[in-house]
Formats: sequence, C-alpha cells, structure tokens
Amino acid sequence: MNREPSRLCIDATPLRVPDVGIGVYTLRLLRALAKSRAASRVTVLVPESLPVALPGNLLVHRVRLPEIPIPLFSHFLWASRMASVAAKKDPEAVFHSPGPWVGVPRPRRFSVTMHDCIARRFPRYQGKWWVRKWFQRAGEKIAARADHVLTDSSCSRQDLVSLAGIPENKITVVYPWVDSHYRKGLDPAPLLSRLGLPSGYWLYVGGYDYRKNVEFLLDAYARAKQETPCPPLVLAGRIPRDLRKPVCDVAGAMARNNLAPPDIFLPGFVADEDLPLLYSGASLMIYPSLYEGFGLPPAEAIAVGTPVLASGTSSLPEVVRKAECRFDPANLSQLVEKLRAASRSPASFQCALPAEFTEEFAIRAYLSALGLAD
Repeated sequence: MNREPSRLCIDATPLRVPDVGIGVYTLRLLRALAKSRAASRVTVLVPESLPVALPGNLLVHRVRLPEIPIPLFSHFLWASRMASVAAKKDPEAVFHSPGPWVGVPRPRRFSVTMHDCIARRFPRYQGKWWVRKWFQRAGEKIAARADHVLTDSSCSRQDLVSLAGIPENKITVVYPWVDSHYRKGLDPAPLLSRLGLPSGYWLYVGGYDYRKNVEFLLDAYARAKQETPCPPLVLAGRIPRDLRKPVCDVAGAMARNNLAPPDIFLPGFVADEDLPLLYSGASLMIYPSLYEGFGLPPAEAIAVGTPVLASGTSSLPEVVRKAECRFDPANLSQLVEKLRAASRSPASFQCALPAEFTEEFAIRAYLSALGLAD
C-alpha cells in the first residue's frame, strides 16, 4: 500500500524582517517551494498583520499574533502560537522554522534551520542582558532535540556541533541558492542612471555590523588608491549611525582615509529586484567579512559574471572556490595587493558558480533532508 507523502508546515514569522538574512531566506524558500512538485503539500503560517504577497499555489493560513513591546518575549509567544496552530491544523505535518525557534511545546515533527553560530563567535551580539544569552542557548538546546537541523554550509555544521552541541547526525547542509534573476547579460545602465552611479565601480554589498569588516575594506581601498588608479567604491545599503551598537564606523573610516565622492558612492538601500543590476554594473565585488554562515552576496555577484574578492575565513571558501579570489581579512597588505591587481586585470578574479547554489539543486536537497521528497 502506497504511503501518502509527508506534508510541510512553515512558520513564516521571519517575513516580519524582509530586509535581513532570515527574512530573505524565508521568502526565497517559499517562492522556490511554490515552483516545486511539493507545493500542494506545503502550508504557510503567516502573521495576520503582515502585508506580504505569497505564491498562490501554496496554502496560506493567516495567524493572529499578540503584539508585545518586548522583542524576545514576543518571539517566544509567536513561536508557541505558530506551533499550536500547526498542531491543530495538521498534526502529522513536518513543522519547519526557517530560523532558531524558542517556544512551548516543541512540535511533534520538528525541523529548524540554524544558519550560523555568529553569537558564539562574537559574544558582543548577545548584548549586555542575560536574557539574550539565555534565548540563544534555549534555541540551540531545542534544535539539538529536533528531528532535522538544516544549516547553510559545512563550516556552520562544524560550529553547530563544536560550539552549540547539536548532534552531527541530525545536521544537513543545504546551501542557500541564487535566484534565477541573477544571471549574466543584464543591462545595468538604467539603474546606474537612477542612482547616480558611474559604470565600472567596485562594490560592497552585505550589511554593516562589525564582523562585516568594512572599515578594513576602506583602509585597504584608500592605500591601494594611493599606489594605483582605482575605480570608485560603492557601499550599498543603509550606513549605520548609532555606534553604540556593534557596527562598523563607516563615516569615521572614510574621514580617517580622506575618502569622499567621487571616490566613494553611498546609494543607500537598494531593492532586492535591483541588486542583480547593481552587481552587473560593477567591475569587482569585494567582501571582507570576518565570519559568515554562508555569504550570499559573493555568490550573487558570481552568478551575474562580476569578478569577486572575498575573505578566506569561515564558510567563504565554500562559496568562492578559486583561491586567487580570496584574501586574509586581517592582512591589510594582502588585500591592497589584490586590489592593485584587480585595477589592472579585474577579469583575473572571475569565478564559476557551483551547481549546489542553484534553486533546483537546493530545493531537492531541502525536501530530501526533511523526508519530503517524492
């Protein structure tokens, strides 16, 4: 007798933060599942107040969540509420949380994506309040008892085992994937005109918390520019102003290095649909991060054919597999030499996109890991 394929219930609460990594991951996951053969077996639990459009062939259930002004307490209540709704709607479905989950009771068939161990590697992210540390530890303990744990790279899997105590046999690496609209042959001219950017610039995309190491990039760029003519540098995204948080002091590094337009361009927030064009207009994408669970921006740049320089730490060698395209993010002179070489021959830093970073490959791996493959 044929057994009915398993069903999947996804907690889409991370869509509340669509501009950060976990929100981007959740939306891309839902869009990819909607195109898969498993779409009819997927239920998405979405906060009732969230104005987000999801693919029509997924079963979407809106859930009213309590609004509490204390963030971590809210997350606990939201997680518990989503699990309760899932248990009532379909107790046999696999419940998947796209990020760390802390709630009660733990779902009967439970899977969770643990993207990285950033807070373990950089304790400053835990803040000064003990509750943040407790919340992180609770999420790790719950993940250790889950049926399946997904993570973004082999580096993250090793960290989850050694730092978070999650059993290795529960963890499956499913690489994040590059959306199909990141492709070669795009025309960036209309976007560059709209943003007031020149052609052939160097580009940084990827946030400004302090592990992103953007001050180091600015120091290296300023020194390289003193020695060799270099294209202008574009820093995409919102530049943080509140330096009490663990962020890079971009303005301070620019002032220290006497960098200003036309050497530096700060276009601010760039919408997701414009990012492929922004990458395409660059002659080089530079990613100096100290630690990444995966590092999607270099993969996106590679997909559109833009040469890449990335740090050689954490998971980034899994993403940028050509050794010549990596550097030590603590060795300023090494990056300066790489930048000088890129100013002469940027094509030397072109890489190939690994097949594992395509949507089709990743969704097959995702469904297989959760026991949902046809």
